[in-house]
Amino acid sequence: MQHAIYLVVADSSQANIYLTDKTLGTLDLVVEQAHPSSRLTRAELDSDKAGSANSAGRGYHSLGGDSSSHQHESEEFARNIGKFLHSEHLAGKFDQLLIAAPPHFLGDLRQHLSPDCTRVLGKTVNKNLLRVGDAAILEHFV
Repeated sequence: MQHAIYLVVADSSQANIYLTDKTLGTLDLVVEQAHPSSRLTRAELDSDKAGSANSAGRGYHSLGGDSSSHQHESEEFARNIGKFLHSEHLAGKFDQLLIAAPPHFLGDLRQHLSPDCTRVLGKTVNKNLLRVGDAAILEHFV
């Protein structure tokens, strides 16, 4: 499909990937991906992690790593979206990529885009547009 555009609207727990063309007239949903783990509370995410220990009068210290569980889940979801987009681009499904996501997740997505997808990346919008209609989404890219 010539001049096919994939428009990704995402946050750390959901992504809608639409197909449109250079006129940006309509959005056709290609896939909706969900990452339920990103919605879990920190206690739920950390339930299987290392605990804490008392340190001889100096209080309690974590025995796990320093990275946030939510950040890990966000990066995992961004990695999955990046892999999907890479395979779709290799299959010739789109010529240009547009992305709308909250600033932090947009950074995660950019980090996990393949070089091929990065080359066709057009406009990005630092905003969560998941809860708005198609017309409102398109307004940000016209």
